Amino acid sequence: MLNKTTAGRIFQFNMESDHDAPMRYKNILLYQIGELRYEQGVDDVHQQWCYELSVILAGCGEFSLNGKTIPVKKNDIILTPKQGTHTVTSSDNKFRFLYLGFDFAPDCEFEYLSVLQMYLQSLRTN
Repeated sequence: MLNKTTAGRIFQFNMESDHDAPMRYKNILLYQIGELRYEQGVDDVHQQWCYELSVILAGCGEFSLNGKTIPVKKNDIILTPKQGTHTVTSSDNKFRFLYLGFDFAPDCEFEYLSVLQMYLQSLRTN
């Protein structure tokens, strides 16, 4: 039987660290990694508190952030900026993707990461 947190999920593998103690890989903080497959018509709405990189493995759907919708299909890669309401919508029963939730360490000293972080933050306003 599916409950509220698993409704519409055909399959999910999720490895998540504590928000206060993420896994650290040099200048990257890893919060979450997993794989997910939804039933057709599912709308998964949640708050996006870290950056999320998703790789679409099969099927098609949509990723939305604060009302801006992007259609996705197999072989697409999408980067979701942090902060805001994130919705993942499945358009078919084959919709399956990998995801990686991350952020940058606050003590990061490399200039190129600061530039990348500024770019990623600008995505949420466009």
